[in-house]
Amino acid sequence: MPLVILIVLNWNGRADTLDCLASLCLLDYTNYKIVVVDNGSTDGSVEAIREKYKAVYVLETGANLGYAGGNNVGIQWALDHDAQYVLLLNNDTIVASNLISVSLGQVNCCHLIQCLGQKYFFTTSPIHCGLVVATGTVNQTALNILDLVRQTALHSTVLQRLIT
Repeated sequence: MPLVILIVLNWNGRADTLDCLASLCLLDYTNYKIVVVDNGSTDGSVEAIREKYKAVYVLETGANLGYAGGNNVGIQWALDHDAQYVLLLNNDTIVASNLISVSLGQVNCCHLIQCLGQKYFFTTSPIHCGLVVATGTVNQTALNILDLVRQTALHSTVLQRLIT
């Protein structure tokens, strides 16, 4: 079983992060590590995570590095710890227990897949976006995403601007 490292980015999101971690503890896949990258929180997040989830690795950046900067810290840690796959999660995400097993099943059935994006459902709205599978060049991937967005009946103006 390949090692999957799940990276959760946190900045002053104690309650959301604890809820996210609770859902990650219910995963049906067993070869994974959870890393929380904390972007300089002052709300007691780090202490609460360390107290409740002893197996979770907490990386403190000491400052808010933003979304990309914080995730880059986590990705570098994952690569340094022999991750075969990396999963980036927002801290306000609640995952299905089969998230990793289903995702790896998709990757294993088509070795051209380089990137997966999951289907997200918002608990306060019926709007969702489709599964994004990146297998080709950036332009082809953008077109694939646009097709998926159209299939899920979402407005595609923003993506059309990105492509043209």
